[in-house]
Amino acid sequence: MKYLLIKCLFLFSILNSSNFWCQSKKTQIENLYIKVDSLNLELKNNREIQSKQTNQHTDSIKRLKQELEKLDLEINNLKQNNLIQKKENSNLVDTLKIINQYASNLEAILKLKLDSLNRIKNFSANERVLKTNQFAGFYEYGNKDKSTNWGSILVYPETDSTILFYLQLLSNENHFGELYARAKVIDNKAFYENISNEMGLNCQFEIILNPNGVNVRTTNENYECGFGNWVFADGDYLRKNNLIQDYFIDGSGTNVYFSKTKPEDF
Repeated sequence: MKYLLIKCLFLFSILNSSNFWCQSKKTQIENLYIKVDSLNLELKNNREIQSKQTNQHTDSIKRLKQELEKLDLEINNLKQNNLIQKKENSNLVDTLKIINQYASNLEAILKLKLDSLNRIKNFSANERVLKTNQFAGFYEYGNKDKSTNWGSILVYPETDSTILFYLQLLSNENHFGELYARAKVIDNKAFYENISNEMGLNCQFEIILNPNGVNVRTTNENYECGFGNWVFADGDYLRKNNLIQDYFIDGSGTNVYFSKTKPEDF
């Protein structure tokens, strides 16, 4: 009898704490659903935003929409698995564990979905035609898969007078260099400078921008940019596309979003 009473009290305490947790989690999930639905409706009805989408942004927006489709599939699969597991488990404690896990997984997926929707909204709404949009795109010289010097530059328009760029370099001896920075644009030239005695940097170069590519030239023999041995930014980079890509993949394999991470925070 004493054992039965203890068991009942134990189950009662679990039910109370689980009920509080479930109510709290339910409120959080409902709020996420409201935000997701609101953003979906805003993007669907805002024809002005939709009409602004240019060829430069099509690939990025398409990729984000594909992410949303995958997240919707994950939500549906999660709901189906949750129903099956609850039917197969009659044990109260196990059922509560299943519900808790389901709620946590659903919340995580909804947060990812909300993030993707916000990125589509910001990406589209901020699509004011900047003067530097004409320089956006991916540029490359050499062949990364062969034993030759190779370099690439991804250019992202930040303002009418500045660009953000991500530079990757590889020498024929497999020495590496990378740089994420901001450059000031005057006419068809972008200027970058980083001189720091403390860091041992003495780096200056200009990027001459033209429709077919960019020419990078070190100025005043200031080659100390923190790259590997005999790795220099100089070169004639051919334009591979004119897309405004919203992120780059750094040397460690991390996606870095231009709108979220500025060079000074990188």
